[in-house]
Amino acid sequence: MDEALWHPDAEDFELNRVLAALADPHRRRVVLQLARADGPCLCATFSLPVAKATRTHHFRVLRGAGLIRQVDLGNGRSNT
Repeated sequence: MDEALWHPDAEDFELNRVLAALADPHRRRVVLQLARADGPCLCATFSLPVAKATRTHHFRVLRGAGLIRQVDLGNGRSNT
């Protein structure tokens, strides 16, 4: 049931969007943590010193840039 979670196709990636997403240090931290992870990570496992709404925004930006993939798990999301 990923209908609400839009992910760009590889041919739709835009360099400007990717670089803008990586310009934020919190989003870079998420990408680095995922790159080092052995598998998917839940959103709650990232220690970002921001409000929940801001954390959601950061994940949306990363997903929109094609840097992460998310799967809705009901009360949380898995990230790769």
